[in-house]
Amino acid sequence: MYFLITIDTEADNQWATPAPNTTENIRCISCFQARRDRCGFKSTYLCTYEMVENPLLYDTIGPYQCD
Repeated sequence: MYFLITIDTEADNQWATPAPNTTENIRCISCFQARRDRCGFKSTYLCTYEMVENPLLYDTIGPYQCD
């Protein structure tokens, strides 16, 4: 049996309008992914435009990319 784990990766206040969206939660991904790694789970990150627009996302999840 296989599991597919997806993580919705969106702005901190995605649904708070008209507040501007921030993406500080990117800083939590490494800790979260480390827990997945310890359990042997691979994750698929589903990212919104605001997240993809932030260069820190690539520094954070880039090492986990598969070829």
